[in-house]
Amino acid sequence: MKKLAPWVIALVAGAGLGFLAWYVFRTPDVVPGNAPEVINEKYERDEFMADFDWLDNDGRVTFDEFAALYGEGEGKKIFSDGPGKPGLDVKTAFSRWDVDKNGVVDELDFRKHQNASIEGFQKAALAKGLSPEVYYDKLLALNMHQQRVFDDVMAADSTGQAFWRGRFIARKYFESWGTITTAKGATHTGLVAREKDRFAMVEATYQAEKYNYDPEAEKQKPAQARLHVTVLARPAAGAAHEGLKYRDWGRVSRGGAYPLDLEGWLLLDGGVLHVLQPTIKVRSFKQADCTFTPAAEPVALKYYAQAKTTRFDDIEGNLALARQCLQWDMPLEAIHHFSRALVFKRDIDEALKACGLKLNGDFFVPQD
Repeated sequence: MKKLAPWVIALVAGAGLGFLAWYVFRTPDVVPGNAPEVINEKYERDEFMADFDWLDNDGRVTFDEFAALYGEGEGKKIFSDGPGKPGLDVKTAFSRWDVDKNGVVDELDFRKHQNASIEGFQKAALAKGLSPEVYYDKLLALNMHQQRVFDDVMAADSTGQAFWRGRFIARKYFESWGTITTAKGATHTGLVAREKDRFAMVEATYQAEKYNYDPEAEKQKPAQARLHVTVLARPAAGAAHEGLKYRDWGRVSRGGAYPLDLEGWLLLDGGVLHVLQPTIKVRSFKQADCTFTPAAEPVALKYYAQAKTTRFDDIEGNLALARQCLQWDMPLEAIHHFSRALVFKRDIDEALKACGLKLNGDFFVPQD
């Protein structure tokens, strides 16, 4: 459903706000509760961002930035649904601008408003069993695999996270890489960020789980109690852990009284389903009680330096980085960037093969 653009009450002389071609209301001395003078004036994207993207000028307006300039007082603004109507509370007002509900107002929200054909596109995509999305000037009709990657990347971008070993972690941890040695001689290696008098470290590890699994027996159970296993990809490299060789990457889920939702490497062996989840451990060390030895030119930081400058929709850039990740022996990062490229173009044979997928119409299925 399309949302009506909010009207604006500006509480200081000369202040105004709008979205696309919205009305801006201005008056020299506004008394709360009085309807301000109406001036028919367009207020475009650049003016909005100049007013509200005040904290870091990164092209996005967060809720905190918005809230700091919302309300009564000099330099602040209040939105309403029309002249003479009460002002909206700050959360409601922000939600009117945050169209995709990802916690920031950015170019995507403007594009969604501007694209007059979005409604027809959405209907056409849904009729084909695909999910409609808008990414800047691109209209995307995504299958399940593409949608999962799209959602993960958009969520990570909105919260300042980056991909690492099958998970998204805060970008601050990519400050350095090295080994911390404790006073007792224990060593830990990983990404390290300095936080006041402490070291914060992210170590990559695995968490292994196993479940009794008989596909035929599962079919006899109530739908919510079944263990659902979905193979999402079949990467060539696979993974090895504690003597087991994993080939498939997928999702294991179950509803009911004992819900389950896992994603990782899968192996079915003799009626036992092994699930190997790449995970991380975050450790904290007091700097005075340990020593930190940084690594020379660590691959992790080389990867991050390229990843943070590679746009989500840069197909060739993501393919190049995926190939480099294979050279660096970083298979999960390679799959991630191949998958990013596939969001914007389905028929990339190289990426499909690397992810263990093949194209079936508009959808991806695991390779045999």
